[in-house]
Amino acid sequence: MQSEQDNKEPKMMFRLASLLLSLLLWVNFSGRVDVTQTAKQRVFQSTLLTYVNAPENIEIVDNQSVLLHVTVTGPDKELEALNSTDLQASLNLELAQRGVRTFPLTKDNITLPTRFKELEVVSVIPDRVSLTLEHMASKRLKLRLDVNGLVAADYEVLEEKTIPEEVTIRGPSNRVEDMTLLLSRTVSVEGANQTLEGPFQIANDLPRDAFLIENLSSLRYKIVIAERKRTAKAPTSYNLLTKVAEGEEDQWKNWKIPKKKVTLSYTGPVSLVRWFDPTWVSPVAQISTVTARFPEPDPKQSGANGKEAVATGAESVVFTINNVWNVPEEIQKQYPNWLEQVSKLDLIWNPQQLEVSRK
Repeated sequence: MQSEQDNKEPKMMFRLASLLLSLLLWVNFSGRVDVTQTAKQRVFQSTLLTYVNAPENIEIVDNQSVLLHVTVTGPDKELEALNSTDLQASLNLELAQRGVRTFPLTKDNITLPTRFKELEVVSVIPDRVSLTLEHMASKRLKLRLDVNGLVAADYEVLEEKTIPEEVTIRGPSNRVEDMTLLLSRTVSVEGANQTLEGPFQIANDLPRDAFLIENLSSLRYKIVIAERKRTAKAPTSYNLLTKVAEGEEDQWKNWKIPKKKVTLSYTGPVSLVRWFDPTWVSPVAQISTVTARFPEPDPKQSGANGKEAVATGAESVVFTINNVWNVPEEIQKQYPNWLEQVSKLDLIWNPQQLEVSRK
C-alpha cells in the first residue's frame, strides 16, 4: 500500500496547476478590461447637416434643416478636447435630381479636425434623410393696385403707383413661369380728398415654395388724389393799363401805345375757381426797354433785348401783359393767405402781349 504522503503529492500538484491557470486567465482578462476602459464614447447632439455642390438651379424647396446625433469614440483626452463645433456634417448633392430623394447618412458624412488622430465616428442618427428638390427659376413681376370706390366730389385720381414698380419672385419653375403680376388687396378710395399711401399687401398667397427677393414689408403704394381743375372766363373784358417806365418818357414819345381791351380766362382747382373774383385783378403792360421784345416769329431778332429792339430802329416791339392785384381790404383780412391761393390759379390774358409801333 502507498503511504499517505504519496497520495498528497499529486493533489498538491493539481492545486498548483489550477492556481497558475487562474492567474494567467486573470492577467489576460484584466488587461483587456483596461484597454476597453481607455476607449470611451461621446454623443454630440444637434449637429447641423449642410448641403454642398447642388446642381445649378436645383434647390431644397422646403428649406429643411436636419440635426444629427453623432457618436464618437476614442481616448478620453481627445474626446474631452473635441467641441461640438469641431464636427462638420455635409451631404454632397452633386448628382441629385429634382423630386423627393432619400440619401443615406454614414460616418463618411462627418468630418473631424485632423488634429484628432485617434477619434472615430461610430454612428450617425438618423441614418438617412429625405429631401424635396426642385428646379428653381427667377422672374420679374409687375405690382398692380386693385383700387375700388369713388373719390370725393370735385376730386380725381391723378396717379396710381407702387414702390417699386416690379419685384422678383423665385420658386419652382413650373409654378412661377406663367406669372406676370402680383395684385394687391383692394384699396378703397371712397370719399377720399387727399393722396393715399400705405403698404402694398399681396392679395393671394405666393405659390408653394416660392418667395420674393424683395422684403415684403418694404413694398408700398401711392394713390395721388387732387381736386379737379376747372377753367372759367371773366364775364367782361378789361381795359389794358399801360405804364411807361420812369425816366424813359422821351424814349417812347415817338411810339404809338394803343388802347386795348383784353379778356381773362383762369384755370385751377374747382374750389379756388369758384372762390376767385375776376374783379380782383387787372391787366397791365410795363413799357420799358427792359421788357420790350421783338414780335414773334422773327428768327433773326427773337433773341434781341429791348434796348437792341429800340436802338436798331425796329418798327414795332411787344410787351407781356401782367397782373395787377386789387383785392379789397376786407377780402385780404378774411383770407390772410389770399396771395398764396391766387398763385395756384393760372391766369391767361387774351391777347397775352401788347404790340407797340413807331408813329
